[in-house]
Amino acid sequence: MERTKNRDCYVFRCVANRIAQNACTGNRVREGEVEKAVLEQLLLIKDMLFGRMSTPSANVSTENTDHHSELNFVEAELIRIQSIARGLYENLISNVIDHEEYSELKAGYNTKEEGLNQRASALRQLLANEKSARKREERSLQLLNVLAETRGLTHDYVEHFVQRVVVFGDGRVHLEVETNLFFKS
Repeated sequence: MERTKNRDCYVFRCVANRIAQNACTGNRVREGEVEKAVLEQLLLIKDMLFGRMSTPSANVSTENTDHHSELNFVEAELIRIQSIARGLYENLISNVIDHEEYSELKAGYNTKEEGLNQRASALRQLLANEKSARKREERSLQLLNVLAETRGLTHDYVEHFVQRVVVFGDGRVHLEVETNLFFKS
């Protein structure tokens, strides 16, 4: 859509007919109507986001707790594997096991340790992503609270929250929100 001045106000009008004849019915909507619809929808998003963040389980999700628990288990298992590996070496030096047995057992424990290190790294990354997403969500809620107080829709709000605005022929306005702003519950 293209923004143009029409008498005393700005309007958005579809320019699809320039590309292909009869591609559009010539939809046109006043800028004020689009702003009002965008503001209303952003305020609905604020209410939804506030509701989700104010629930007791929102601050520490079950999934997040599960990831912390698994990371703690993996780290404890790594310590145990490393301790066993040290014990293997002591058994080799003390001639409790021969070099062939030591090599075989050590290779098995090295494989386990490598797998555990990879899982621990993946869990740390997952937890960092979850923390970052929660911070984005909190920042978004702060911005939406300011928007609710001022009721002043600015270019910055639109840039931050809106991915796309769709205006239908019957005047309905649909808002597509930036998906990376909100943490999945």
